[in-house]
Amino acid sequence: MNTITTTTARPSLGATAIEVWRAWKAEGYLAGTSVYASAVGLGELTFQNDGLYRVVDAHLITKLSKDAEDEAWDALLKGQLQIYRRRNAPLSGASTAPTQILHQATGRQIPSGLE
Repeated sequence: MNTITTTTARPSLGATAIEVWRAWKAEGYLAGTSVYASAVGLGELTFQNDGLYRVVDAHLITKLSKDAEDEAWDALLKGQLQIYRRRNAPLSGASTAPTQILHQATGRQIPSGLE
């Protein structure tokens, strides 16, 4: 008898925080979607060419301070940061719900990868 075993892996951009961070930063615009991240207390974040930004509303993003960027890094280390792809045109009536989860927030700490 043949047995097929399947596993359901949580989406992840890497095994360490630095791998996930770099992969998130490298993900770009694709077919009307962009990559964002969120965690409780941080709001929605997105990388631009010159750094990490917080989404304020449909018209505005603001560049994060170094301290706020460190908070995002800490959330990633703690397994609290979810990274996802979503439509980037909410003014057109497009949903802002994620279309693809790229890195699942698990609540479990991950190694930094900086050692």
